[in-house]
Amino acid sequence: MVAFAAPPAQSAAPQTATAYRDELGPDVFGADALGVPQPMPVEDPAFEEGAPEWERVADEPATVEIRHGVGRGDSGGAVVTVPSSAPVAWPNVGQRTAAPPARTLLRLTAWVRTNEVADGYGAYLGIDYYDATGSRITWSQSGSVRGTQDWSRLELLGEVPANTTTIAIRLLLNGHGQAVFDDVTLEAYASLDEPAHSPHVRLHETEDVLNLDVEGVGVENNVYAFVPGVLTREQRRTVEERLAVLRPTWVRVFTDTNWWATAEGYDFSGPMVQALLADLRLYDRLGARANLVMWRPLDWDPSRYGEMADAMVALLRWLRAQGVGNLAALTLYNEPNGEFPGSPSEYVEMYQTVAAALRQAGLDDIELVAGDTSQGGDAFFDTVVPPLRGLAGWSSYHEYVDYRTSLTIPTLHARNRVEVARDAGLPRLFLWESNLTGGVGAGTYSPGTHDGVLLPERYPVALKLAAYHLQALAGGVTGVSYWEAFDMRYGGPDAPLMSFGMWSSAEDGLRLRPTYYSVQLLSRFVRPDATITRIASVPDRTVLAYGVRNRDGSRLVYVLNPWDREVQVELDLIGTGSTALRYHVDERSVTEAIDQRRPVLRPQPRRVFDGQVLRDVLPPESLVLYRLASTG
Repeated sequence: MVAFAAPPAQSAAPQTATAYRDELGPDVFGADALGVPQPMPVEDPAFEEGAPEWERVADEPATVEIRHGVGRGDSGGAVVTVPSSAPVAWPNVGQRTAAPPARTLLRLTAWVRTNEVADGYGAYLGIDYYDATGSRITWSQSGSVRGTQDWSRLELLGEVPANTTTIAIRLLLNGHGQAVFDDVTLEAYASLDEPAHSPHVRLHETEDVLNLDVEGVGVENNVYAFVPGVLTREQRRTVEERLAVLRPTWVRVFTDTNWWATAEGYDFSGPMVQALLADLRLYDRLGARANLVMWRPLDWDPSRYGEMADAMVALLRWLRAQGVGNLAALTLYNEPNGEFPGSPSEYVEMYQTVAAALRQAGLDDIELVAGDTSQGGDAFFDTVVPPLRGLAGWSSYHEYVDYRTSLTIPTLHARNRVEVARDAGLPRLFLWESNLTGGVGAGTYSPGTHDGVLLPERYPVALKLAAYHLQALAGGVTGVSYWEAFDMRYGGPDAPLMSFGMWSSAEDGLRLRPTYYSVQLLSRFVRPDATITRIASVPDRTVLAYGVRNRDGSRLVYVLNPWDREVQVELDLIGTGSTALRYHVDERSVTEAIDQRRPVLRPQPRRVFDGQVLRDVLPPESLVLYRLASTG
């Protein structure tokens, strides 16, 4: 995962966002569409006049200039230059304007050309939101462009928070190198209806299909856990039992060619390859398909792509010879927008080389996964995925959502990625690496804490993550995956501890966390080839509700209550004469399960419908699953 770069407030120094609401309540609701845009004024958007409204923010030796002849079509442009001797900061050109009403959605776009941009987040767009005192409330930011790239279009979606009186649009360079910006546009979309609690909600199951092809829910697992000495035999058994309860349809596992490719040839007897074999055999027993991910082979260059392809083919052949039957996908580079050392065209060439090698080896049933971009990688994704149509079978992206913010923008982003993938001819889009983050001390190895508590330990985080996953699937994402199964160290005992897990590390006793139960309620019951259907709600935006129809004929209804009060529901179902097995997670049930070290959610007494109507009371801050079964 790649950390966000915070845009500046009034100088090039970063500031901390403030004034967030609790993560539940209205903030679990996303959006289905943007609606009709209304242009907002931007003075001199093409940098032809050098308008004084453009603020230039930079500390020497970094510079910000507006020049003629450097923009698209030799027009004007804003040039941000940061020499290698300068500290990595946030030099930018920006412009302020009066803010539209709270919950208005904003779209900021601009074009950027980069030259040798490195060492930071890159060239990107930002919007700052200020209150009446001039204090920054929070910010929004786009994806970024790094390296040396020709003109690329950047886009930012933001939501105006409460108490905002002024906004500032910013074109930034976080890193070293040079970025030229041009042709800025700012649009506003009608503010969303504010979600609100209602004591009574009427739900109606419909035939409207939201997603016709769902692969289910996966997990991420690292092979270091299976190196001898990391887990005891009993701990391995515990891990397998918990994963069996989750029933993941996919697992994403890292590999590194350095584990088996040596100067003398291929050696599969080393501890990491043997750990990989143990890991894959475990998931094979559980029925989960495997997506192998090549871990940042920075020593590879285009002249060695053939060598790299041969190494991957050798590994895949060896694994199949060992009886591993779940190899289904191969990702050639993790989060390439932040780490890939070459150009987008060289990335495409790498995939072309490996695809040819797989075909020649008779391994073309293993599908390539294109993209796999991290936060801020949309521009890279949009560049490399379309040329891989016909070579790759999947596309993918990662998203880590700030636990305090509304899900409006992340859900719209999911729909945007789905649309881009479909237009590129790779409609199967997987949301790999997803979680909530943004706590105190958040970074690569930790989502951070809230009031001293690690985010996955907090029940509200578990419920909000379920809301995000449900809405991403309803928005057309083919599958979602949780990063990561459990806490562990990447390397030896002194390596950093990755702390995003559904349960804690072996050294901490493998303690279960609330996220394990919210993920379980989806992963255990949503099966491959499922269909997501719409559940209509009156009033709207009080609860989240979706139907799921599995290929085996089973039907599910999920209803999420994000409020700190009960909600009475009446659910009108298609057909008559049914019963429902009811599962739910709320803070009390999850706390009890953790205290009892009980991994399986217990169903409650079977509910019999009154005709077509199921009546129930949703506990405060809960997710309820109804498994429907006909009585006839």
